[in-house]
Amino acid sequence: MTLSKLQRQVLIGDVIVVALMTVIGFVSHQQLGAIGRMALTFVLAFAGWVWFAPWFGLFDESICRTPGRVWWRAAWAWTAIGPFVTVIRSLVLMSPLNPVFTVVFTVTQLVAFVIWRSAFGWWASR
Repeated sequence: MTLSKLQRQVLIGDVIVVALMTVIGFVSHQQLGAIGRMALTFVLAFAGWVWFAPWFGLFDESICRTPGRVWWRAAWAWTAIGPFVTVIRSLVLMSPLNPVFTVVFTVTQLVAFVIWRSAFGWWASR
C-alpha cells in the first residue's frame, strides 16, 4: 500500500502525538526510568490507533482535510482504542487492570488526537 503525502504527514503527526502523550504520562508520575513500560504503552497505543483509525475513516484524505468530519471520528476511535490498549497492556504486564488509568489514558489520548487532527484538518483545508 502506497501512502499519499497527506497520509504520511498525518501518520508522522500521529506518531509524535502518541509519543508525546506517553512521555507526558510517565513524566507526570515520575516514571521516566520505566523505559520498558513506556515503550510497551507507546507501541500498544500506536498499534491500536493504526488498527482502529482506518475503520473510522481517519486516513481518508477528504476526512483528514475537514476538521468538522475528523474530530468526532478521532474521539470515537479513541473511545474504542483506549480500553482495548489498557486491557492488552495489563495482560502483557501481568498486572491488574486499573479502571482509573483506563479512563485517564483514553480521555487524554482522545483530547490530544481531537486537537491534533482538527488542527491538521484546518491546515490541510487551506
